[in-house]
Amino acid sequence: MLLDLILNLSQRDLPDGAERPAPDKEFRLRPTAEQLLAPSSALGALEEELQGLYRSLRPALVQVRIRLQATENGLGAREVLVSGIVIDRDDLLVAPGPIPWNEGRVMVVRFDGKEFAASQVAEDAQYGLTLVHAPGLGIAPPPLGLCEVLPEGSLSLGIGNAYGMVASLSFGLIAGKERTLGGMRHLLQVTNSVNPGDGGGLLADRQGQVIAVMLTSLAEVERNQLDPAAQDQAAIRRRAFAQDVSFAVPIERVLEAFAAHLTTTVRSRPQWGVVITEEFDPRSAGGAARRYGQVLVVQQVLPDTAAERAGIAVGDRILSFDGRPVESLACLREAVYRAGPQPEVQLIRNGEVLRLRIELDAVAADAAPPH
Repeated sequence: MLLDLILNLSQRDLPDGAERPAPDKEFRLRPTAEQLLAPSSALGALEEELQGLYRSLRPALVQVRIRLQATENGLGAREVLVSGIVIDRDDLLVAPGPIPWNEGRVMVVRFDGKEFAASQVAEDAQYGLTLVHAPGLGIAPPPLGLCEVLPEGSLSLGIGNAYGMVASLSFGLIAGKERTLGGMRHLLQVTNSVNPGDGGGLLADRQGQVIAVMLTSLAEVERNQLDPAAQDQAAIRRRAFAQDVSFAVPIERVLEAFAAHLTTTVRSRPQWGVVITEEFDPRSAGGAARRYGQVLVVQQVLPDTAAERAGIAVGDRILSFDGRPVESLACLREAVYRAGPQPEVQLIRNGEVLRLRIELDAVAADAAPPH
């Protein structure tokens, strides 16, 4: 009827004797030539990048279904759903715990819907994580990346099972590092929403590397701590304002917690053997690479290292690393981590701009080099 009304109204604008073509029996929307030939844009490139990352990371996320039996106190049989991440080739995954293994049946659901019986391998009390074995799962672990090299403001991609909605995607930023929540330390703070069911989901960087396991939101923490009988308006407002404060466990900490059971490691962090401080020099502000006056000054060059062999000297001011301008230690750490095997270091020495080629040394992820 609506289509007839539209056609009747459109007929009023036709010349006498003219008729509209008969409408198709099935109304279909088709893309216009402008849509098909739309030029690429920054937003379009970002959209394609996010879609590609989602496709590549999606198989690593699983559902952990905990089917609890009825209890003697009258609580009926029920099902609890959390997220999990495949973390090792031996069908091992990490999920939030503790999981009540003795009170029901635990199944791991793969991205194609197939279910696998699961058993517990180990628990980590500090972060409340469980290492789970699901024989036959057959999913390769995703690439892992060091969280510590990413500066605040870096993009974070989250995939979880929010409220049972499988593989829900969220997009946010790293808002803070080294956060403490109760007994949990070294947490990552992100703006990604973490809803019930998201716990145990993955958090990745824009290179598609998993950097953390989603944990909880501040709103969820407050809900657990508040007495339901005392949920006044002030408490409700606090929870409302806490929705964008979420936490994740850096993947380095997860691997460390279950190191005895895993073969997976984080990619090695390069070492170049310098001690660098971040200083403020108002005279350097305003330049393309020194907008706010921060300078990175070499304080020490360690002997028999890549920096010494390349000719780095005390007092040098680092401008860029492997073509990336660096304004802070966080930016420098990321640039070093992402660099190729022989990056170029641009620096200022005695007022002269120098470009030095350096051959980086690989260091294990659990080591702690200066920079």
